[in-house]
Amino acid sequence: MPTLTEMKSAVEDKVVDMMAKFEEEVGSACKYPVKLPRDINFTVKGKTAGKAYFDYAVGEGHLDFNPVIMEDNWERFIERTVPHEVAHYCVSLYVGYLTSRNGRRICHGKDWKGMMRYFGISDSTRCHSYDTSRVKTRVQRKWEYKCDCSTHMVSTNLHNKMQRGQKRHCADCKTNVKWVGV
Repeated sequence: MPTLTEMKSAVEDKVVDMMAKFEEEVGSACKYPVKLPRDINFTVKGKTAGKAYFDYAVGEGHLDFNPVIMEDNWERFIERTVPHEVAHYCVSLYVGYLTSRNGRRICHGKDWKGMMRYFGISDSTRCHSYDTSRVKTRVQRKWEYKCDCSTHMVSTNLHNKMQRGQKRHCADCKTNVKWVGV
């Protein structure tokens, strides 16, 4: 088993190799000039294995990986998670910002799945099934909301958004849900 430093170096090498292949074979067809991610970090926490960030205003971004999940799931991580995040980055370079008809961001659509196949990854599921037993997670408080037909328990993040004015409605009765609290 490699050390954490060796793992980080192997991830960086894999990103460089994948980006070189992408630039050589696809680079001239990209919406943005092909550049390596400006940073490859290992700061993701929780149960997220990795993240790809792309700033469309400047045409570059960075990759960030979870070091705990990487250590505990090394073989699968280097073969699956690194290409997953590089594919997100390369789709951003290739086609730019993708949205569906309703304006939502398309992250794991046909372009990303095609990029995964391009990199030789046939398993294009969006979620991992890694051992996360060593990962520290924060349990959010649940807040009680009601509609005309039932009670809904929502996370602190969603509760805060709703307190700032975001509206949510019940999928069953279609009425707005309202906080039960003061």
